[in-house]
Amino acid sequence: MKEQAVQKINKIGKISSVVALICKILVGLGIGILLLASIVCFLVPKDSIRIVSTEKVAVEMDYSKFSSLVDEAELKKQLEAGTEDIVINDKEVAIEDVKVEGNMVHVTQENQQYVLDIHEMFGMCLVLALMLVLVMVTLIYAGGLCKAFRDCQSPFEENVIKKMQRFAYSLIPWIVASSVIEGVGSKLMTGGQVISVSIDLGMILVVLVVFLLVYIFKYGAVLQQESDETL
Repeated sequence: MKEQAVQKINKIGKISSVVALICKILVGLGIGILLLASIVCFLVPKDSIRIVSTEKVAVEMDYSKFSSLVDEAELKKQLEAGTEDIVINDKEVAIEDVKVEGNMVHVTQENQQYVLDIHEMFGMCLVLALMLVLVMVTLIYAGGLCKAFRDCQSPFEENVIKKMQRFAYSLIPWIVASSVIEGVGSKLMTGGQVISVSIDLGMILVVLVVFLLVYIFKYGAVLQQESDETL
């Protein structure tokens, strides 16, 4: 039974090693492409290329569903009176049209344009390349752990525990890195001006769980050593 369990661990470790290798190749290509793109963006004159994206939002609401909360006649009167600008995330958003048809209200936001010049793209390509470098580091340690499981005679070997601990440490930067990636994506898609850095509580939980497994494996190694000495 013990040998079968170890064989399954070795097999899963072997498959995981291949998957990790494929991921490292793809991430390496991504890093190369982003670095090349950042160099091109840096060398191109600033005002030569601009990337313009537009966004238009339409909202439909059946205000009869809110009759217990608001005066339906008064709400309809205000909606039919005309349109006005609203402020979302410190940005003024222009309302293009408001139509009332029966109980349905149709609100259309004007097209909003977001402009990125080529040098802003240089900075974002560089940030994304650095993020992929961080992914590569994590994959390297994950691959090392997979290889340790592939070659181990017992999951409680010192080499396995050491590789698992290194993998846990490689996850710590992702506590803040995930928010940076999200901020870069938001800037590309919506033209936001600030890339915020925040703490990812979900990633903290993942890191703590991996460290918990490290100490469980350490405890298992002590028990195995005591069992071997008893025999």
